[in-house]
Amino acid sequence: MRRRLEGMLLVTALVIAGVVVLAPRGGAVSASACTSGQLRVANGPYAGGASQEEAHTLAITNVSPGACALEGYISIRPVDPSGRTMKLPVSHHPSGSYAFSTRPPRPVVVAAHGTADVLFVQMACVEGYLDQARVAAITLPVAGSPVRWLRLATPLARCRGAYGASEDMIAVTPIEPSVRATEL
Repeated sequence: MRRRLEGMLLVTALVIAGVVVLAPRGGAVSASACTSGQLRVANGPYAGGASQEEAHTLAITNVSPGACALEGYISIRPVDPSGRTMKLPVSHHPSGSYAFSTRPPRPVVVAAHGTADVLFVQMACVEGYLDQARVAAITLPVAGSPVRWLRLATPLARCRGAYGASEDMIAVTPIEPSVRATEL
């Protein structure tokens, strides 16, 4: 009983501090589902690029006065300079095919004015690119979510050459607790 109370106090303190909390496996989420109007999307902290990867982080901020829960994957459609959607393959995978996350999607409770993050990664174009997208249409996994247009911190590309098809893949992780939450 004491351990459970200590755990509840810790979770409460983290939520008050604006830290995102994962719901326990099989446990109930202590917040209602986020609505589209509660959320803003922006470029997140720089995630780096190891081994010729271009890693992007999106920060999803809860701008409402109360906590809400998110779960799942974003939809991302890169848009070229002429305004056309670039036909790039997208992989929704627990790890995004990379080591950011190994868990399948699960509810993430986002505190009032707190953030959750999504990492998406694309291999760098070894032989150059055919075209680039500096803007993407982002749709959140929330009922009735409108498309949100975001100028990307670094572009996504359609690659040329022998490796182009494998480099074009955009790997997307599930919504996760904020990267900044790990810096406490």
